[in-house]
Formats: sequence, C-alpha cells, structure tokens
Amino acid sequence: MIIRKYEQDDLLEIIQLFYDTVHHINIKDYNLEQIEAWTSSYNDLKYWQNKMHNSYCIVALMDQKIVGFANIEDNGYFDCLYVHYRYQNKDIGSRLCEAIEEYYPNKKFVHVSLTALSFFSKRGYKIIKKQSVYKDNIMLTNIVMEKD
Repeated sequence: MIIRKYEQDDLLEIIQLFYDTVHHINIKDYNLEQIEAWTSSYNDLKYWQNKMHNSYCIVALMDQKIVGFANIEDNGYFDCLYVHYRYQNKDIGSRLCEAIEEYYPNKKFVHVSLTALSFFSKRGYKIIKKQSVYKDNIMLTNIVMEKD
C-alpha cells in the first residue's frame, strides 16, 4: 500500500469511493433516507474541490487504485476518513489515520459516524458529545471526539 498526498486528478475517484462506502458500510447504522442525505454532495464537484483544496488530504493506493482517503483542516478538524467498502479490515484506515496524526500532532477533533465510533475509540479519541445534525432536513446522529 502506498499513501501519498492528494492530487487533483484523484477527485472523481475519491467522490465515488465516499458514495459507495457510505452506501455499503454505513447502511448498517443509518437508514436509506439518512444515507441519501449524507451523500447528497456526491454530484457537487465544486464542494469536493474546495474541501480537498482547503485541507491536507492523503490517499491510500493499492494496485494503482485509490482504496481510501483522509483529510484534516488547519484548525485540527479531522474531516474525512473513508476506506473503500471492498477493502475494509486491511489496516488502510489505521494507516491513513496514523499519517494524518503524524502530519497534525496537535489536538484534533472529529465528527464520527456511529459506524466509526469503535475505530476512533480504539485509537485513543475521547467522546465529547453525541449530537444530531441535519443535512437536507434529515437528522443524522454522530459523535464529537477529540485526541491530543
């Protein structure tokens, strides 16, 4: 596995990975209506370009295919950590998380899905609060966590 900095040509593959992963993995903890709201930014290229451009973003590659990505903003907001649904439980998420934590050694905070809660807990992130957020008028529950 290779972990490297995001490149602009990665954008469409990252967006598809995000969409597919949420639809296949997070469906265990969220209903279809919530999944659709969560992934409603799927077709908004400008949104994704801004997100990647305004953060430190890395990708994980296996066989020249992007199998995961992660990003963190300058304020310590660990925004995304997604692993392709066909590549789960292969240490990709851990490697991406380690690379983000190495890059940003200060206090980090993350809004964690119910699906990812145990992953981040095992990595030493502490629960701050459970919250309900609204996306497209649909309520999603996530957990705010932080790590020094």
